[in-house]
Amino acid sequence: MAARRELNQIALRIGLIIMILTVLLCSGFIYYTKLDSPVFLRYCMDVELPYPDQLPSNQPIFRLNYITNITDQDSVTGINFPEAPEVQFIATENAYNAGGVYFSSQNQVLGSQYGRYSYRTIYAYHGVTESENWTGEKVVHKAELQLSNGDTLTVDVGTIVFYRDQKNQDRYLESLSSSTSSDGSSDLRYQVNPGIELISVKSGLLDQLDQAGDNSYYRMEGYDYKGFPAQPYENDGVLDIAIQLGSADNMGNAYDYYDIRPKLYYRDVEGNVKYERIYCYPREKYFRDYKEMLCYLKGRGAF
Repeated sequence: MAARRELNQIALRIGLIIMILTVLLCSGFIYYTKLDSPVFLRYCMDVELPYPDQLPSNQPIFRLNYITNITDQDSVTGINFPEAPEVQFIATENAYNAGGVYFSSQNQVLGSQYGRYSYRTIYAYHGVTESENWTGEKVVHKAELQLSNGDTLTVDVGTIVFYRDQKNQDRYLESLSSSTSSDGSSDLRYQVNPGIELISVKSGLLDQLDQAGDNSYYRMEGYDYKGFPAQPYENDGVLDIAIQLGSADNMGNAYDYYDIRPKLYYRDVEGNVKYERIYCYPREKYFRDYKEMLCYLKGRGAF
């Protein structure tokens, strides 16, 4: 009887030790993986700024996603870009509905929950500039956020190019077909009006394609965009464009967002050099589960 009691006591001690170790390990893991500050996905994208008379009433100009602790109750209430202070937006984590009214997040969990993390979306509406007739490009890498608790936070968002092209530009390219695949490849085909000479395609963002994966490329008629030769189109012809956004070897780059709209320059029948934007399919990768998000945060050096 005494021997059995002693065995029970030993089993109890072992069980208590296991419980204590489990609690310590779990607490240590939670402490280790807790974020010191929100982690924003990196963006490589062109964003068109509409003219004041073309502002969409209930569609965001762009969106930004970030990861924060599930216990974080602060939300983003404003955004500006120190590198382009004249570009202004209304920012919120509540999307407009079809009627132009905000969805309320009151009494709701902010974002989508992935284990100990919350995946949030910032919607930016009504992009305007100080000059109504401004055209050109503004390149930004940092965003300054206003939070619901009154604090401000400066974050790295990658490379975002805000642009506004001239109104009523002549169109010499007509889209014939386009397709995309889950492997990150896209194919575009354009009808080219006769009498023009295609000169080159330019975009500072294209130089960042290698970060999307070693096998990434942007080709026109089989040529890399940097080596595309000038080609005249005397008769109706077609222009084939192939884009490949590969899988990043570094987990910290695997969820970068790409939406590149390069400018295709051409010489028209009067000898004037002009350009048109080539719209490609954006690449957006979604987190499937908590484990993927944990690996991504580790790859970003968040802990």
